[in-house]
Amino acid sequence: MSKATYVITVGYCLFVVCFMANGQPSQVIPSIGDSARSVFVIEQHDRSFEGKDYRLYIAAAKEPAALRRPVLYMLDGNGQFPILLNQIKNVSAGTPLIVGIGYPIDRAYPKERTRDYVP
Repeated sequence: MSKATYVITVGYCLFVVCFMANGQPSQVIPSIGDSARSVFVIEQHDRSFEGKDYRLYIAAAKEPAALRRPVLYMLDGNGQFPILLNQIKNVSAGTPLIVGIGYPIDRAYPKERTRDYVP
């Protein structure tokens, strides 16, 4: 590889890395599809805890529930909860109760979420 090719390649890689470092996810909250609504009972509750406001997204399978059902808790509920539900095509007796923890803000990834990932 010639020196010029090497410099161009390294320069291009640095440009791409710098461009990607400023990337932002879409703030549009995906909608929950009809197929997910047909198999889940979906609820949303706003709650406060220690002076902070949260939005809980809850999905329970419509099929008769077992006496004990596993629970899946997930952060980034605003943006990720609909994505997860839309990926589930059918439910079974072992389908967990899904609880998404988010914020009462109409953005998929609000800035408040940083406190979920930082001690």
